[in-house]
Amino acid sequence: QPVAFPASYLRYPGPVRGAPQSLIAGLRQIEAQLLSYWNLLFGPVRSSYLALQQYGKGEAAIPAETQSDSAPPFDGQSMNCLQSPVIGSFNHSLQSLRQKKFRGIHGLFIAEGSKLVLDLINSPYKLKEVFANEQWVSEHRSILGAAQIPFTAVNEKEMTRISEFSSPGPVLAIVTIPPSGDPPSSIKDELVLVLDDIRDPGNLGTIVRIADWFGIRTIIGSENMVDLYNPKVVQATMGSIARVNVIYTNLVGLLNQLEDSQEVFGTFMSGENLYTCDLPSKGVIIIGNEANGISEKVSGLVKTRLRIPSFADSKAESAPESLNAAVATAIVCAEFRRRGTR
Repeated sequence: QPVAFPASYLRYPGPVRGAPQSLIAGLRQIEAQLLSYWNLLFGPVRSSYLALQQYGKGEAAIPAETQSDSAPPFDGQSMNCLQSPVIGSFNHSLQSLRQKKFRGIHGLFIAEGSKLVLDLINSPYKLKEVFANEQWVSEHRSILGAAQIPFTAVNEKEMTRISEFSSPGPVLAIVTIPPSGDPPSSIKDELVLVLDDIRDPGNLGTIVRIADWFGIRTIIGSENMVDLYNPKVVQATMGSIARVNVIYTNLVGLLNQLEDSQEVFGTFMSGENLYTCDLPSKGVIIIGNEANGISEKVSGLVKTRLRIPSFADSKAESAPESLNAAVATAIVCAEFRRRGTR
């Protein structure tokens, strides 16, 4: 029989066939009673997997108070589902979404912060559920109702338990990862960023934000680039993830398929001066890895090599070796937008 959760939020579907009684008891109580080291290791893991598996498929039971197409008036009472001893299981499930493996398995990611969540609500992304404090729910009740997004009101203590931050914001959302698509055929008609093995989450998030600022709608990343839905990436986009399309693909294959007339630029330590060379209003701009730059295979497909000149004192004993990838991206995009004429 399912465990009786407060508000019936999540349900344990039953014991594994042939499992020892201690494991069954541990799975049903999770944090309340860890009967053995076996339960400590495997109880929360199995419970988390089952909970997210159900949640990702839309099978998890949602409190009746949160199921409203018209978002009924907020009653001022915080949902108590997060106060249950078994919330450790749900919290563990949320924490697992901070790992790429489980985001891929369940097709979900986490977004925190008012601006970020509101931007996602007004985008093609589908929000699975929102957890927010009473004030945020009260102020945005009509938006949640119009978008038919289930929500749960939580207090400060509850938000701290499920948030990644020591000082959490007023709202956290669980968002469905959309299906990955192919690079659009329109890249020949627009300015596109191509990222070769960007690994730092902060850099990728900032680059997405930079692209949004300069009106670049498409970013194409290498297959081994840091995951777009890494919580640090999502946070660093400051909501721009809702407006910029990021696609992962084999860069060599993509570049080989471009028409001969397609202009392909790459950033290097040596090449034409960015500030004096002729720049078009559309084309492909390749930004390389933070430590190694553009890979050898990809650099062989670059038609115009660009460099950002340094104005540091050449006679000084020490000088900066290079620019941060995100900073370099901002400089290059600004120059293309400022001078791109053809």
